[in-house]
Amino acid sequence: MDKRVKRTDVTDDLPRSPTGRVPKWVIEEAAGRQVERQPWRPPGSPLHDIPQPRARRGKRSPWVWVAVIALIAVIAGSAAVFLG
Repeated sequence: MDKRVKRTDVTDDLPRSPTGRVPKWVIEEAAGRQVERQPWRPPGSPLHDIPQPRARRGKRSPWVWVAVIALIAVIAGSAAVFLG
């Protein structure tokens, strides 16, 4: 059986993700084991140290406008060559 196939014949009442997977902590709690809650990303994780990009708003660089105008000119020029 392919592991990616969603099982629909499951009779337990364990919470599942939309893909049908059951998290490991759910299985351990259902078995009666004590499970320690851990944060999704614990403090000190290397992912916390990565700077997040800031959303740029407002004024665009002049080079963006130069690139847009150049692209429009290339498209118009090639259309004139092929259609003319």
